[in-house]
Amino acid sequence: MSMGYAARCRIKNENEAEVVYEYACYNLNNDDYELAKESFCGLITIKKNAFVEPEIHEKIKRFPNGKKELIIKRVKREVDYETLFDTGQITVKNSTYCWKTISGFDIMALKLIWKIFSIYQDNSLIPKSIAIDY
Repeated sequence: MSMGYAARCRIKNENEAEVVYEYACYNLNNDDYELAKESFCGLITIKKNAFVEPEIHEKIKRFPNGKKELIIKRVKREVDYETLFDTGQITVKNSTYCWKTISGFDIMALKLIWKIFSIYQDNSLIPKSIAIDY
């Protein structure tokens, strides 16, 4: 069962140097959640050189019948978010509907950022929009 916390983001602007997402966070248990859900008033800016490529492992597997097959495995690399924030690679303008912060950043924006990087490492594509709920 969900606690009612949710957020969603979509690309507002993208160029060769950075991606700017607008995001909305809301609580389904609040009466004004419909208004909050549609107010994409928060901003997340990520420099494109901040995206971390996954490690690609290739291995030839030999089967008992003698056949060989190339196995390609994508292994996610750890992202040093603290350094990315400190160096300005990632910036956040909190939503007006933010209800909890960590080090001054909206907790739902941080979860969206984690999800953006996770999706990027899965398929090497910057997601156009995402939604999460807890």
